[in-house]
Amino acid sequence: STKLVALQLLRHLSVYSSDASRLQRMIPSTISLLQDQDPVVRAIAVETMKCILQQLRSFPPSDSKVFPQYIYKRVAHLMSDPSLIVRVAFAKSIAVLAETAQRFL
Repeated sequence: STKLVALQLLRHLSVYSSDASRLQRMIPSTISLLQDQDPVVRAIAVETMKCILQQLRSFPPSDSKVFPQYIYKRVAHLMSDPSLIVRVAFAKSIAVLAETAQRFL
């Protein structure tokens, strides 16, 4: 699927991107795929988001509320996703999401 290829590209490009690009371009693109019909796309989007967020080193004060007001609201539904693969991907990623949020709150 082209969406899976796009997620792989985002993951690889995030290594060479600035934190601003990660937060303002890559994360919104990845989060939009959390609503996809295909459970594999949703699961890979969760893992990609985790990888991108792990690479953040600095966080502008203007984006300090991105976790509570944006990211957490967009991933909350994943806990009860009908697909097991999505729930497992979310469970594997939740610790990294929490640690990353704690670093910047």
